[in-house]
Amino acid sequence: MPGWDDQSYGYHSDDGAFFHARKKTMHKQGPTFGVNDTVGCGIDYISKRIFYSWNGKFVGFAFSKLDDSILRR
Repeated sequence: MPGWDDQSYGYHSDDGAFFHARKKTMHKQGPTFGVNDTVGCGIDYISKRIFYSWNGKFVGFAFSKLDDSILRR
């Protein structure tokens, strides 16, 4: 499942939580989503952050201070 290992980041539909390495983030979470929703994920390489969108709206930055080794993969 996305976000449940060291090399993945996830935004889960059931609770809107952001995950990485099986740990729920300790900051803002997004809305829950379902079958007719569109979810996007992006990387801001300058600020080294991962963000999500939901139905074309910016949800927020979910992860920050990403290591350069993660960004190069």
